[in-house]
Amino acid sequence: AYRAVILDAGHLSQTLYLAAAERGLAAFITAAVNERDIEEIFGLDPMLEGVLAVSGFGWRGELVDEIEFDPLGSVWSNGGGMKKVV
Repeated sequence: AYRAVILDAGHLSQTLYLAAAERGLAAFITAAVNERDIEEIFGLDPMLEGVLAVSGFGWRGELVDEIEFDPLGSVWSNGGGMKKVV
C-alpha cells in the first residue's frame, strides 16, 4: 500500500505542475519537511496519518536566485548569481 501512495503522490505532483504551468504559475513539491512539526500543527497521529510532501504554487519571479556557488563569476557571465527567467 505504501508504494501505491508514493506513486499517487508523484502523479498528483505532476498534475499540480501541469495545472500551474497552464495558468502561468510556478509550482514546487518537496519531501524535505519537518514531519513532527506538521503532524503537531494539524493534530495528526503519526501511526495513522503522515506527511509525504508539501507543495505550493505562485507567480514566477522575474529573477531567480541560483543555488550554485560561483563567487568569481566564472560560470555565469553576469557574476551576480542571478539569472533572468524568460
